[in-house]
Amino acid sequence: MIGSIALFVILAFIWAPTLSHIGSKSFVHFIFSDSDRSILGGFVPDYHIARSFIEEEKWEDAMKAVEYELDKDSNNYEGRRLMASLYLQINEPKKAIAQLQVILANPHATDEQKQFARHGIQECQMAAQNQKNG
Repeated sequence: MIGSIALFVILAFIWAPTLSHIGSKSFVHFIFSDSDRSILGGFVPDYHIARSFIEEEKWEDAMKAVEYELDKDSNNYEGRRLMASLYLQINEPKKAIAQLQVILANPHATDEQKQFARHGIQECQMAAQNQKNG
């Protein structure tokens, strides 16, 4: 009897970290994920799903995935840049410019990010002009 109790105590100490890790991971996933879209959960924007849709040229699905992530951080540089490129892809340069202007208005954007946005606005304006002319 004492031997089986000792064995149980030893196994409990050995398996405690593994079991607590499994339990805590499940609990954290439950708390921080969206039940309707469990693969997208969390608080930090993650654009891997949007990028997958972009690779498959599913522009509307990619835009929905980016919008979902932008709900987490509306000033996120990567998300705004992706939205601008998607709007250009579907020939909506004015909407792309609006996305890039959000980057310019963001006080936390770096100089490089703002420079990219300015350059992108120029490209979008040229695309809008070309669309208007031809």
